[in-house]
Amino acid sequence: INAEYMGIFESVMVSRPVSLLLVLLALSQASPPLCTDDAKSCVVETGGPATPPPPTPPPSELVVVAYNIDRNGHGGDGSREGGLEPIAQLLNSSYVPTWDVLLLTEVTRGCPDPQGQVVNGATVLAGANFYWAYGVEYVLSSSPDNECSIGNAIVSRYPLTNAATAFFAAQCEECMFSGRKGGRSYVHAAVQVGPARDVTVTAAHLESGKSVWDYAKAELTRGRQANEIPSNVGTGVAVIGGDFNDPLQDASPPLVALRLHGFVDAHSSLRPWDRDTCPDDPKAKYHLACFDYLTSRGASFGQPGICHAPACVGLSDHVPIWATLHL
Repeated sequence: INAEYMGIFESVMVSRPVSLLLVLLALSQASPPLCTDDAKSCVVETGGPATPPPPTPPPSELVVVAYNIDRNGHGGDGSREGGLEPIAQLLNSSYVPTWDVLLLTEVTRGCPDPQGQVVNGATVLAGANFYWAYGVEYVLSSSPDNECSIGNAIVSRYPLTNAATAFFAAQCEECMFSGRKGGRSYVHAAVQVGPARDVTVTAAHLESGKSVWDYAKAELTRGRQANEIPSNVGTGVAVIGGDFNDPLQDASPPLVALRLHGFVDAHSSLRPWDRDTCPDDPKAKYHLACFDYLTSRGASFGQPGICHAPACVGLSDHVPIWATLHL
């Protein structure tokens, strides 16, 4: 195990003690393929504590964080990326509230980092005591023994059940990642907050464009993608969040679509010019860099936040956002 991952778990151990043996096992495991050869169908991968923690009283609230971690902090889009270690430290620092659920996008699994270490970002950030679920978005390379992919993940303090992942029916073939194996996708699971109560949470990564022409196509596609999710999350309390890739806030097609299904934007009380989640993006000077969102149905979000502190900027091209779901 290299120094970077030792540092990650030393930082996480402050709030979530981790067995070094479990860490070594997690980091040395292969990442067998989750997808068919053409990546048209993929299964979800899940994990959790080897020994479930003792039951606790049902919580009255859940702190939910959404964060695009730019390929485990190695995507090259942030101004000072350093892998998973600074991301783990940030998520366990005073800059981010103590969280119960992480909705992660651009998580890599089975891909070698610059030091040659192959890990699942969801496993690393979950440590030994939290539950996690991972769903593939794009397969970057594959062999019979290992699959390198980028995808979405959920990490939870509470048990996860009924985890599933799905590719959107609506895809933009001419947009950002056209030609790759896979497609835009989302992962969802039920967070078991009590003996007979759960909250369905979804981490979604919607379409993005790379030019004026395909940006317009991506905008239309994002609305269609957001419209697909509610039919797969049941009728109870639900949270949908992640990187929606849309700077238009209340006027964005994804939020318009989700509002029609009863979902409410957690950060709607913030001033529009305070909502940028990609502060290094050139469009931030025009306050058109709000790409990450949290929405809820059946329970209300409060205490919304976006980390604009210098410590939060540059570890990815995005910064973490959060809100407290009052159950």
